[in-house]
Amino acid sequence: MGNEHLPQSELIKMVFVRLLIFIPLLLVMFFLPAGTFAYWEAWLYLTVLIIPMVLSLIYLLKNDPELLERRMRMREKEASQKLVAKLGA
Repeated sequence: MGNEHLPQSELIKMVFVRLLIFIPLLLVMFFLPAGTFAYWEAWLYLTVLIIPMVLSLIYLLKNDPELLERRMRMREKEASQKLVAKLGA
């Protein structure tokens, strides 16, 4: 692939799809074990986590899409790091 870059629309789609997977997964992880949505600590944590993440994605989309693309495509080389990345993703 070398120096080929994704078009802006494809990069936006990639970011959007990942957010559509990540945010509901977080909601399930917090609220399913709690058995209720009335869990203000989880809402606070998710707000503190998601708002800066989305703002940084918007910033990178506007100001440095190449960096965002590299970060989205980054793959670990060591097996132990691949496992950590899979568990954290």
